[in-house]
Amino acid sequence: MTDRRSFWSSVPGVITGVASILTVTVALIGAGVTLGWFGSGVKDEPPASAVTTTTGATAATTSSTPLQASPASLRFEGLGARDQRVTVRNASAGSLTLRRPTVAGVDAGEFEATDLTCGARLDANRTCEVTVVYLATKAGTATATLVIQPEGAPALEVALRGSRVI
Repeated sequence: MTDRRSFWSSVPGVITGVASILTVTVALIGAGVTLGWFGSGVKDEPPASAVTTTTGATAATTSSTPLQASPASLRFEGLGARDQRVTVRNASAGSLTLRRPTVAGVDAGEFEATDLTCGARLDANRTCEVTVVYLATKAGTATATLVIQPEGAPALEVALRGSRVI
């Protein structure tokens, strides 16, 4: 009669099995990182000189900045507090290190910018998203600028305008 012990029933078999599982796991994770399955959450997008939004606005580009934004500006008209997204594209040939998005201007306190998928690095010809929230804490019109600053290059600026009717 033959001994039908499981592969896993011996100590050397367990060690070999665990080592094999770990090797495969590390290889899959490495392949996933290389293929962009993990990381900053950026999306592939074909290169274009300007991106057109459904409203017909073309992408915002500050002179000589390697970044583009779509839409070129955000308007929050008479609706009170709410949020909108800006798609940011790296139009350069290399990766860019991005600083956290900020809001500048007279009414900067009326808006908040949140990095959704950009992270610290944006690869060439990739896109990511930033959310801008209009807080609408006061009546009237508020204007500011969303600033996305790549290290060593000019900032991308997106005009913001909000209005609240009481």
